[in-house]
Amino acid sequence: LIMPVFENCLVALEVKDLPIKEKNNLKKSITANGGSITYVINKKCTYVVASNMDTVSSNRLTSIRKFQVPVVGMEYVSQCLEKGRLLNTGDYPPAKSQRHSPPPATTHWGHVEERSGEKPRGPPETPQEVKLEENAKGGSSLGQFRIYRENEAGLPAYPSDFKVAKYLVLKKADAVVVVELHSCKGNPSLPFRVTQLWRSPAGQAPKTKKEMIFTLTSEDAMMAYRLVLKELKDQGFSPMKELPSDVKLLGSEKLGELLLEQSLNSSTISKEVAVFVELLWTEALGRLSNLLLNPISSVSSNDVSRAEGILQQLRKALSNGANQGQLFAIMAEFYRVLPHKNMADTLITPKVVSQKEDLCQLIRDIINVSEATLWSSTPSSLAKYRALRCSIEHVDPGTAEFFTVKELVKYWYCRFSL
Repeated sequence: LIMPVFENCLVALEVKDLPIKEKNNLKKSITANGGSITYVINKKCTYVVASNMDTVSSNRLTSIRKFQVPVVGMEYVSQCLEKGRLLNTGDYPPAKSQRHSPPPATTHWGHVEERSGEKPRGPPETPQEVKLEENAKGGSSLGQFRIYRENEAGLPAYPSDFKVAKYLVLKKADAVVVVELHSCKGNPSLPFRVTQLWRSPAGQAPKTKKEMIFTLTSEDAMMAYRLVLKELKDQGFSPMKELPSDVKLLGSEKLGELLLEQSLNSSTISKEVAVFVELLWTEALGRLSNLLLNPISSVSSNDVSRAEGILQQLRKALSNGANQGQLFAIMAEFYRVLPHKNMADTLITPKVVSQKEDLCQLIRDIINVSEATLWSSTPSSLAKYRALRCSIEHVDPGTAEFFTVKELVKYWYCRFSL
């Protein structure tokens, strides 16, 4: 018997810049030839397939180095299939674009570290760094840079796939400012941007103000970033050590993703969050045991991917006006992949499809926890929290934020109860 090329291989994909169709084709090439897709990089991971190393987050790179997982380019998959065997991973490195002298990578609360993952840098050592430091302390001013306002005529276009190189959140009384330094490779004329996003103090109309500086070089971007911070500190603003949840929503979407990644990689969670996660976990397992015919331990990531593909076919058939007989035939294939205790749907509607998609996501979350803990029978609350891929914080009762959340829950509960 000829074994499938990727038999027993657990492959993680880092292909954020690929179109959906190409990404799905890559997944199918692996799963159809014996492999499985994993969303967690650990010692069980066989390979990481990356379209471009510049799109891999620092946290994922840390996991790759920690577990010494081979990283290959997408060509590796096609070449293995063409040759009919696993090839030497060293011959198929992933692409790495030439950047425009980008600023260093982000660490917690705006400190900086080298992109190789080394420790944060100390005081400036090179003449160029010393010059930047001196300019920020006094010799230069923001007047040398053009400052744009949001929606201003002539505002330069900037790609949405930028990276947050540095950031800092500052506060003065009730006023908050988020300062970010962005870099991107898709804007060769102005690859760097410094943004300030202001939130008006409490008691005033809820307004935000955004100001931006665009530069050609990383040196000018670093200078602008330092000068912006110096001006804010001269006005009495000071850095925030901890960010309330509402402040995290003030920055760019990319900063939100970065903060979420940092939160998920935290080594501890509060007792209150742990209790809440355990409640969610218990409820989820109870729901699955009531729905699925087989135990969750017998379901693989590959099964979930196949089930999700069938649901996509079902949604397409619904949009094309298929009759219930045709829809039931497709749903029968879904139930074959994920057997249910009760497989009698009275009517297949978009709502039913959405419920099954939610079920697939729930199963995937539980599988992710199992993979992250090497299929431990008693995974920790922290592992379960990370698998949820969302930030959960405890809000003290009696605070204004607690009251706001409580009112929102009551409002939506009343709406859905009607």
